[in-house]
Amino acid sequence: MRRSLIRRAGVAGTCLALVTAVVPVAFAARPGTAVGTPGVATIGPSAAAIPSASCTLVDTTRTCELWAKTGTIDLPGSSGITTLGFAPSAGTEPQVPGPTIKANPGETLVVTLHNTLAETVSLAFPGQALAPDTAGAPAGGDATYTLALDGSGTFLYEAGLTPNGPRQVAMGLYGALVVGGPPPGVDKDSLVVFGGIDPQSNNAWPAGSLNDYEPDYWVINGRSYPDTESIDVRPGDTLLLRYINAGLGEESMGVLGLRQTVVAMDGTPLAWPMDVVAETVPAGGTMEAIVEIPASAAVGDRYALGSGHGHIFNGPSGPDGLPMGGLLTFITVVPEPVVVSTDTQSPLVGRLAVGITQATPRVVVATTADDRGHGGSAIRGAEWFIGADPGAGLATPMIADDGSFDGQFERIRGEAPVSMLRPGRHVIGVRAVDAAGNWAALGTSWIAIPDTRLKDDFESGTLAAWSATRGTSQLAVRAAGALEGRRSLNITVRGAAAAYLVDASPSAWTVYRAQFAFQPRGTSTGGRAMDLFVGRAASGAVAFRIQYRRTSAGLLQVRAVSRIGAADRAGGWVTIANRTHQLDVTWRASATGGVTLLVDGRSRSAVNGDNRAVRLDDVRLGAIAGMSAGSTGRLVVDAFVSARDTIVAPLWPAPFTRLGPE
Repeated sequence: MRRSLIRRAGVAGTCLALVTAVVPVAFAARPGTAVGTPGVATIGPSAAAIPSASCTLVDTTRTCELWAKTGTIDLPGSSGITTLGFAPSAGTEPQVPGPTIKANPGETLVVTLHNTLAETVSLAFPGQALAPDTAGAPAGGDATYTLALDGSGTFLYEAGLTPNGPRQVAMGLYGALVVGGPPPGVDKDSLVVFGGIDPQSNNAWPAGSLNDYEPDYWVINGRSYPDTESIDVRPGDTLLLRYINAGLGEESMGVLGLRQTVVAMDGTPLAWPMDVVAETVPAGGTMEAIVEIPASAAVGDRYALGSGHGHIFNGPSGPDGLPMGGLLTFITVVPEPVVVSTDTQSPLVGRLAVGITQATPRVVVATTADDRGHGGSAIRGAEWFIGADPGAGLATPMIADDGSFDGQFERIRGEAPVSMLRPGRHVIGVRAVDAAGNWAALGTSWIAIPDTRLKDDFESGTLAAWSATRGTSQLAVRAAGALEGRRSLNITVRGAAAAYLVDASPSAWTVYRAQFAFQPRGTSTGGRAMDLFVGRAASGAVAFRIQYRRTSAGLLQVRAVSRIGAADRAGGWVTIANRTHQLDVTWRASATGGVTLLVDGRSRSAVNGDNRAVRLDDVRLGAIAGMSAGSTGRLVVDAFVSARDTIVAPLWPAPFTRLGPE
């Protein structure tokens, strides 16, 4: 008569500390010998991820395939044990546990089961919102399961609730579903799937039942000690152990000499992680635990990872008792690996986004570095320069948005004060380098730094930035109705009385540009063209005008006027809405000079001709001339900025906008 599990546990011992007394010898896993039955595949010990050929991702739908098959497995002292397993394709061997399915939160997982067994098989996904399947795939048939993955975690998949489902699980029809990656700070992520095998019951398949099931072997990822695979770590590593109990009874696992922090149970994060030596994982349950490897650990140190329930034996007892084995492996401290990379492909630098921040003017460049599909190495760093290229490795380092260069795809950025650049157009270059030392081709863009001379957003509450004022009683900086920020300049129009600001900083200039926000507020001009913005020479001659009027039909309009030769020439009137607009004025003295007026970024009124004899010595802003007795209202102006150039770039920069996903 076969002995009970209680007697076996008593012989093997229920304390993991026995490992230190019983296993002082070499711990290397011995290679297994594949002994198969003709026509039946031999199951290899594996917890490898399902290959991409059997698991594809399109948009957010991940489609995977599994084949339920019969095979054999070899364990210490016993070979050719009949078992069941899942295979990743029709032409590959089944595995115990089945191939690991890896997916991401937010994806829809579609799993198709192909049943090659002579009885019905279904799939169950404990912890997922999926109704139990009691019908399953018939012998030689298929069944499909669709899961909406809404959170990260470690889960079990196994044979479901068909009539012989529990026995199929005991025979090896189970595997791991891992959703999402490890939490930040984890250096090593290891899957520990454990269960029991009863050779006598297995070899009776398809006869027999679970009534006769008493495991003689306990396996981790399909192997019993001393064939179990070591978990290699480095000193100071943070190790995440993903426990999955595919057995039919509860189990606990402990690490001799170290403690564990349980952070999740059954795929659900714990609000209050538990510090434990070992913690029970019920049948069909999962647990995630963190183990901190001491920084003082020496290369070659080992920490036993084994059953707290005493399942550390292999096979029936002999004259000397039960052989040591079962749920036992080692966490081994190894040196840093020496990696010889075969990656000879360069990463790619994405489109450069270049801008100027507003609060403290700084040039900002942002882009992406991507080695996915180009060798697959991690991005090791990136650099940028303005102006002359200093060569690879000699430019200014950039930073990764997530704080570290450790992925095949990184969002990167660099910043520099605007004050370090002279006015003009500057080339910007970006390079990235991967961990294999391959430098990306240079990505380039440019930025224009205007020769800014006067800048006033009226937030000071005064007009001190200007050289002079006229009609001061009609000029007021007010908070009410501010166009930008907290204050704007209000210009009250009262008949023909002039009221304007003067900037005398130009001195015989031949190029000039200005921008400002303007709101007409329906101001009436008695049907006449009122000078809103004027540039003049030292003689008083007008170089250009920007005029505003309200027609008898109530239309609000602006236009540009320029001195060409000995006469003024006007551009077309542009009708505007009674709201805030940005006016952008560019003037140049040359044989083909003149003035261009942009309204809200579009060229709307322009005058061109020979004005090379004209020079600019002051500009005026407000209700300057052309009013009549019927002119009345209040104009509002804000965010004025001027420059001694005509660079096509924002003179009053908006906040920098980041790139979207590549």
